[in-house]
Amino acid sequence: MDWLLDLQTVRWSQEGAALSWRLPLPAWAWAMAVAAVLCVAMGSYRRLLGPRWCRWCLALVRAGLILLVVALLLGPRMVVEQDRVQPGWVLLLVDRSASMQIRDVIDPSGHNEPISRDAALRAGLKRHATVFDLLAQGRQAGGAQTGRPRQLLWLGFDAGVFPIDAPLPDPDSLPSAEGGTTQLRSAIEQAIDQAGSSSVLGVVLFTDGQSPQATGAELIGRIKQHGASVYPVPLGGDLAPLDLTISRVEAPARAFVDDHVPVQVWVQMRPEGMKSGQVVVKLVDLRQADEPMDQRTVSAGDLDQPVTLSAQSSLAGPATWRVQVAAEPAGREVILDNNIQTFQVDFIDRPLRVLYVDGVPRWEYRYLKNLLMRDEKVTSSVLLTSADRSFAQEGDRPQAELPGTASQWQPFDVIVIGDVPPSYFGPEQLGWIKDQVSIHGAGLIVIGGPSHMPQHYAATSVRPLLPMVEPSQVRVMAAGPVQVRPTDLARTLHVLRLDDGQAGQPDATGRPAQLGPLQWVQDLGPLRPAAELLAEAVDRSDQRHPLLVTMRYGSGRVLYIGTDETWRWRYGRGEFHFERFWIPLIQLAGRSRVQPVDQRVKFSVSQHRAVTATPLVVRLRLQDAMLIDQRFPRIEVQVRHMDGGSAAGRLDLLAVGAVAGSGASQAYEAIWRARQPGRYMLHVVQAQLQDLKVQAGPIQVVDPAQEREQTQPDHERLARLADQTDGQVVHLDELDRLTGLIRQPQTRPDDISESLWDSPLALVVLLGLLTIEWTCRKWIRLA
Repeated sequence: MDWLLDLQTVRWSQEGAALSWRLPLPAWAWAMAVAAVLCVAMGSYRRLLGPRWCRWCLALVRAGLILLVVALLLGPRMVVEQDRVQPGWVLLLVDRSASMQIRDVIDPSGHNEPISRDAALRAGLKRHATVFDLLAQGRQAGGAQTGRPRQLLWLGFDAGVFPIDAPLPDPDSLPSAEGGTTQLRSAIEQAIDQAGSSSVLGVVLFTDGQSPQATGAELIGRIKQHGASVYPVPLGGDLAPLDLTISRVEAPARAFVDDHVPVQVWVQMRPEGMKSGQVVVKLVDLRQADEPMDQRTVSAGDLDQPVTLSAQSSLAGPATWRVQVAAEPAGREVILDNNIQTFQVDFIDRPLRVLYVDGVPRWEYRYLKNLLMRDEKVTSSVLLTSADRSFAQEGDRPQAELPGTASQWQPFDVIVIGDVPPSYFGPEQLGWIKDQVSIHGAGLIVIGGPSHMPQHYAATSVRPLLPMVEPSQVRVMAAGPVQVRPTDLARTLHVLRLDDGQAGQPDATGRPAQLGPLQWVQDLGPLRPAAELLAEAVDRSDQRHPLLVTMRYGSGRVLYIGTDETWRWRYGRGEFHFERFWIPLIQLAGRSRVQPVDQRVKFSVSQHRAVTATPLVVRLRLQDAMLIDQRFPRIEVQVRHMDGGSAAGRLDLLAVGAVAGSGASQAYEAIWRARQPGRYMLHVVQAQLQDLKVQAGPIQVVDPAQEREQTQPDHERLARLADQTDGQVVHLDELDRLTGLIRQPQTRPDDISESLWDSPLALVVLLGLLTIEWTCRKWIRLA
């Protein structure tokens, strides 16, 4: 059989050897194949001459021949199944930084004097010396064999990772804790790199958790990619008094009355290692009572990102607003004079000037026109292009024709364009619309339609204002019930807040559950990189597609609405939902006339506090389509000392990715290392971006010798790290739990197989069947 099957490594009589297929078929497929082949074979002999019994025998031979060919095409092979144990490492990282010398641990032996974190670690290792032998042998603390042996790798770390001898049975062999800083994230990454391609079963961290490096989503993703879990052994004592500081507040200098004003607040915490508890950030108008206009409660561990507040004012004129922060629970702070910062916002009391141009009097036009004329916050001019000369154009300020000069366009804060042919405007007026948005900061709202918008505008000068990649390819996506689902960005910008209780309880998306569906929407296709999604269309198959898109362009903002069916929300409910959809969108579009669009560029640094020589990632992201289209090869940044403002160096941010189909880049990055301690600000000095006054900071750079000054352990960080990687916190007095928590080395299939389709047996059977059929056909005198 080995010769007939041409077996070289697998033997017919070998234990575990079995027939397998490269392309296996289920039993029902085999049954159908046999039935189909029998039908074809018998049909081919049914009408031929010759005895019936002989023809049926020939048909069976032909069926067997066809089935043999099918079987050979499916790749028959002889397989011996076997498994191979994949090597698995347990990485044991021991903190050797100077913070381990801090004496803030109660001596477990009962002495009154506290001991250092390092001394507590050595004592704990000595008490549990046998645990790590059991861990390596795959045994439980009770001695039972529970799995396969594991490989242990002991590493020390401070600014980097270095190998150490196993501190067992004598923990005094540990190197002294003298490192200048603790790079926790780098230590975990470098330890995983040392494991190479082998599996990482777990990472055991003996540390206080204090580190200037952030352990964010990138590190968690990398740990999970290796299938590892982190088991922190927290070291250190109680929390020290904390200090909250408002380091920076960003808010527009001007705003419309009753419009939402975004305020971004950067809060710093001292000592930075204290990540427990919560922080309350409040926004108060000093012209009114001390009742906060808006407030946010954030976790202390999330203060690396700005806190965004939003508020309105119904009073015109300059207003003094105050931002204040407080810790929860109260009473933990000892310094309160740096918890308050004030700023001024000048509120303008005038209605938004809106020009609405549409083609035919569709339902959306009729109700939107009436809404604009009725709302006191809007002064409207409405043009219907399909109307004859005798038709009296409507609006608060009726306008018989389009503005004829660039200066006549400038008074309009928002331009709304419906399903209008581009020939109605002409090239010159389309250019004025583009300038009105990009230079003068007007808002543009585009309503998709079945005839012209946006397909016929793909070859005009306003194409850069459209957020889709290929306007000419936009088609109707659905002609049936489509639900609208707002995004998180819509809630942040205070638009599409349709949940009011009038249409039933809102669903999980914030949309009233009884709000009627739309009957058709456009398929916008791929969006441009600067486009941001405000709402999605969800069809009957639960597929999501962009529906309402916003994009910054120059000084203004563009909104594209891929439907003209929002008027259906009026059915049985009146104007309420229709108004709550449109008026906030018009206010959002017109906001840039008095609030400069300060988010055209997003400029950030990976850390706002670091030790000298620590690599910091400087990132700049263009969020304005007009800037992206300029295709900067690099962007220049200047580093300045905050004390005196002297220059401390320059950076060239390089493009890290090109926008598909355009060759333009949206994101730029560079690595910056501060060699001297101090406070720094980074300023973008690229000629085309200088008017935007883009800056990042302040960045506090400290000397590595300050490691001892960071006295507080960061047990909350370690707990999050364990939770996010499906690990567990293991305290120093319960190290024996590690033998049951860390997973076993994995096995993977390592089967041996040999193909049979080209074996002598397959050839003999194939030729044999062909010979039998040919001989029998000759015998009954068939061709």
